[in-house]
Parts: sequence; C-alpha cells; structure tokens
Amino acid sequence: MKKPLLIIMLCAPVMLLAQEVKLNFQFSHYSGQYLGLKHPGTRPDKFAPGFISIDNEYTHCLVFSPDGNHLVYTWADPIWKNWGMLYSKRVGNRWLQPTLLKYKGCEKIPFNPTFSADSKNIIFTMVSSEWPNTDLYSIELSDSAYSSIPQHMNTPINTDMLDFGYFIDKDSSIYFTGKREDFIGGLFDVYVCKKENGNYITKNVSILNSELDDAAPYVSPDGTYLVYEQMVNETGIPYNDSTARIIRIDLFVSFRDKNNNWSKPINLGPGINSDKYKTYRPVISPDGKFLFYSQTGEKGAAVYWVSTKVIEKLKPPDLR
Repeated sequence: MKKPLLIIMLCAPVMLLAQEVKLNFQFSHYSGQYLGLKHPGTRPDKFAPGFISIDNEYTHCLVFSPDGNHLVYTWADPIWKNWGMLYSKRVGNRWLQPTLLKYKGCEKIPFNPTFSADSKNIIFTMVSSEWPNTDLYSIELSDSAYSSIPQHMNTPINTDMLDFGYFIDKDSSIYFTGKREDFIGGLFDVYVCKKENGNYITKNVSILNSELDDAAPYVSPDGTYLVYEQMVNETGIPYNDSTARIIRIDLFVSFRDKNNNWSKPINLGPGINSDKYKTYRPVISPDGKFLFYSQTGEKGAAVYWVSTKVIEKLKPPDLR
C-alpha cells in the first residue's frame, strides 16, 4: 500500500508543474513607470515604437495592471497566421521582453485582456465553443510563471451568448460588451451588470448604444467618465449590406452626472479619431493620467497614448 502512495506523492509536483509555464527572464532596456517613456501631452504618441508597437504587426488592447508592474496586450503577425496575448512584467525596475502566453485554448483569438484588482490575474475573453459563445477566463500570475490552464470565471455575465470585454467600476458594477434580447443594433451593445437586492441585473446602457456596433467600455479610475468605441457609418450604406462592415470606428466619452447617470456620448474628435483609419479599444491608465488606444494604419495597427486632458476638455460645463 505504501508504494502506490509514494508514486502518487512523487508525481504530484510534476502534475502541478504541468499546469504552469515559467517566464523567460530576458530583460529589455526599458525601466521605470510606463517603461520610462516620455509622457505625451494632448497630442497622441505611438507607444513604445519598435518594442510594443511594431511596423506591419497588429498590436491591440494594451493595459497596465493596477499596481503598474505588469502589462498585457493582444498581437497578430502581418498575415494573422500567428496571434495571442503578449505579457511583460517589471522586475526590480526593469521590464522583461514581452512573452507570448502559451495556455490551453491559445489557438483561439483572445479579446480585451485586463487585470484583476490585485494585479494577480489576467482576465480575458475567448470563444468557449463556437462563435458567438464567448466567455471570460482568468490566468493566474506568480513571481516567475503563469497558469497554463485558464479558469472559466464564475461571473454573471458569462452566458451562452456573446460576452466580451470586462471592467469592474469602483461601485462593483460590471461593464461589458454583449448581445441580449434588448440590444439596440449592430452585432453588440454596451451593457452593465449590477447587484440589486441580492440579484445580478444586466441592463443595456442605451444612451451609449447606436444602430451599429458599440463595444469595449472602460471607466476612469475615479468613476467620472466612460470611454468606448462605436462604429460610425458615414457612407449611407444600409447596415444589412455586407459592405457596411468596412466603416469607421471612433472613440467616444460619456460623463457621469450628479444623478449617477451617463450623459450623451461625445466623439473624441479628429485629434484622436481618424477619417482614414479605425480607432478602437480605449483604456485609461491606473493613475487616470493617460488614454491608451489602438489605431490601424498603413503598416498594421499600433498602440497610442495621450494625456487624459483631451477628455477633460470635452466635459460639459453643467457636469463640471
């Protein structure tokens, strides 16, 4: 009886190790907060060109962890043959070279990664079975490794329908992109899920949504405004025409009023948005100082960052 028990005990550590992937501690020459880069003003700068934003590649959805010591973003090569999530962490004061995360299901395209409030988990969306069944998953981080088997999250927004993007406001409200019976138009809308009288209630944030696609809500750290992306159809083409998918994507902001309601959304304008390229996946930095977003170009897609003063200037006088 003792011999089988010994075999089980010896195998246990191996079984545990098989569920994590060790990080490659290859250091970059970047160090400090936000990689030590010069901070942008009210004119956007490409973020870490040649390191994060690389010509002819597609870099999206970059987000820093709440403690500022981790970053993650989605990536694809020029022909979308390879893709995934790239992750880096600050060790001491130096940043590691980004690592392409290898986990069960990584052959599926990930959506909108973010971090848990304690910076110990990467939360992201991937297809659970077949599109449009998308759900939230979590990868645990340690000092030198990450879990190779994502955990399906126990969250009320995981359904057998379209659910992606995930942001918890400071009042514990969950903002996400989805499609429910009350959707307004397009393929998906912005929703909020709140706990009321012990039950989770999901509502369409109707003031934000249009007849086209609305997605990727992200609330500022102080909770005073929300940024998101909206498809903008300036061609007059009927939406049910297949060519209507090739349209602009712009960033919008909505401010919270004194009654805790969201205001009518405001386009961030030509300084951020482009009449030529798609602008999408907005994220506010943990300290509230910077807006990060992605934008397509002639050479793939890159991440940009800009001071959130560009948002503050758009706040209506009656909400200041």
